[in-house]
Amino acid sequence: MRSRRDMEMDLLKLGLPKQDLDEALVNLIVKDTQPFSVVADVGFRAFVALLDPNYVIPTRQAIKAMVDAKYVLESNKAIAEMKKVAAVSLTSDMWTSIWL
Repeated sequence: MRSRRDMEMDLLKLGLPKQDLDEALVNLIVKDTQPFSVVADVGFRAFVALLDPNYVIPTRQAIKAMVDAKYVLESNKAIAEMKKVAAVSLTSDMWTSIWL
């Protein structure tokens, strides 16, 4: 019987397409509000290399372009959804703290 480690290594060898990994990286940066420079961090690069030694991490400039493209895509989706509705209700809860 094969060990768990051998099976995990086989899964790692399969890898994911670069496009899927790039999209996951963009989601990490957007959802966790990470700076684009995270891709240059030594610890991050070492972690990614351990996960997938073949993955080439995009540059900060490439990540920025990917985030911009995702913003445009998601904005267009939101606009399309808003065009379908008959009415929108907005609420606000505002207060002032005496401690500010």
